[in-house]
Amino acid sequence: DGQHVIVAAEGCLWVVDPYERSAICVLSEVYEAFPLVAPPGWLLDRQGLAIARLGPQGLLWHTRRLSWDGFTEFRVVGNKLHGLAWSPGKDCWHPFSVDLRTGRSEGGSYSRSDAEGWERLAGSPPG
Repeated sequence: DGQHVIVAAEGCLWVVDPYERSAICVLSEVYEAFPLVAPPGWLLDRQGLAIARLGPQGLLWHTRRLSWDGFTEFRVVGNKLHGLAWSPGKDCWHPFSVDLRTGRSEGGSYSRSDAEGWERLAGSPPG
């Protein structure tokens, strides 16, 4: 947003206000961050289990749990993120996709339900 700094430290993603000298942990257990150009922002791999999107307005969305243990082959095609999610029980990768505008996901190796309550679609109320 031109006023705050994003800092990743020990797996936690912080939004820092350098003038106020304050910080807020936006998301913990971030394994990787991938830049997005249009619109600008970041895709965040949360512990190899879920995906989140950070934009100038803050955390835009967070998927349900998509994987048992890791992701590979991320690729963006149009407004969708595609990749593979690991299933140790079946010892194989399962395809998934995420709508980059909303955070709505399909596929993956984990349950289709949101038992952890992680899913926050763009425009939905927090909590």
